[in-house]
Amino acid sequence: MRFRIYRYAIIFSLFFNCNHDSKHLITESTFKNKTFVSYYETEKDSLIIEFTDTTYQYINYSKEKRNWRITNYNDSDFLILDKIAIGIKQLNDSVFKCHNVSHDDMKFEMILKNPKWSEEKLYGKWVEDIYLEKSEDFFPPPPPPIPEKYDWPPYYEISEDKITNNHYDINESKYELNNSNEYLFTNLRSHIYDKEIKWRIKSVTDSVMIINRMIEKQNYKFEFQNTFSKDVKLIRMNN
Repeated sequence: MRFRIYRYAIIFSLFFNCNHDSKHLITESTFKNKTFVSYYETEKDSLIIEFTDTTYQYINYSKEKRNWRITNYNDSDFLILDKIAIGIKQLNDSVFKCHNVSHDDMKFEMILKNPKWSEEKLYGKWVEDIYLEKSEDFFPPPPPPIPEKYDWPPYYEISEDKITNNHYDINESKYELNNSNEYLFTNLRSHIYDKEIKWRIKSVTDSVMIINRMIEKQNYKFEFQNTFSKDVKLIRMNN
């Protein structure tokens, strides 16, 4: 591995045509517990990469978590994602120029994503707008077993340690937010859906939250096919 890093350092130095001052080497703290968007020169879509203390995850693509680390060699900095070596040069506080030296001509930028809203902004009761626009009679009756009593309209409730779905019956789950508070990961069952596993939070105000909801589904081959829903508008309910 050390020989490969040495070879990569030569390639990296030629690519960026520069040497770093050893006093300004990049460390793990540069990436730890932060979220970045990767923009590739040859790809239309971007990837969102989430770093924790020791693992990383492409949160808009995969559940899989793998190890990462920083290594500095010959005045060059490398981000090691599992077995992939990426030469990195910091352009400013939030932008990194990158060269995947494990794969030819794979060049991209990584841009830091700072949270647009606080976690506390999500707390409270939220109702889908469709349940406020139409009366209960408009919707089909609950599927069996039919509960004797239930609240209307259905709602979500988010607190510091759990998310609740009150839709004909009450289901609760713990959840995790990514570093930028844009993705909510859960295993929330309900009377209607099998299981909600992820929210992509597109915007939040004091009164409205727009999300894309991912429901875990199985096809006829019992294979999981998970895709995000269209925009869902949630309205905050005052207690």
